[in-house]
Amino acid sequence: RCVHGINNRKNIPSWDFYSEISGDFRKEILKGICVINLKKSPGTHTTDMATLNAVAEADKEYIERQYALYEPDLTICGGTANLFKSVVGHQEKKWQRTKRGIWWYERDDEKYVISFAHPAARVFSPLLVYGLLDAVNEILA
Repeated sequence: RCVHGINNRKNIPSWDFYSEISGDFRKEILKGICVINLKKSPGTHTTDMATLNAVAEADKEYIERQYALYEPDLTICGGTANLFKSVVGHQEKKWQRTKRGIWWYERDDEKYVISFAHPAARVFSPLLVYGLLDAVNEILA
């Protein structure tokens, strides 16, 4: 839903369009993205931040190299933005806020990192989708 909305920023569909999506739709849309986990081993439905911090720090070089391979235009951190920023060497980048309060920074010319909720967060789905799309629209405007 978020990826489709970002790709269709000028004409974002209503929730009726997104309420029921097929597996084929999902597979096609997700071909254009990459997901990186800072913790490279399985976990549970909640994150122990001390463990995540330790593991990400230990794997820092690997994560930094992996991220550099993809060179994304848009990075959306699902609940791990400050840790991500540190691990990939963006400490000097300055956080900014959208007018609705979403944190983000420009990591390079026209390449952005957004701090947002994890996609599996226990939040009403339309709030997650349209909240992110609102932030992306403002940042890319």
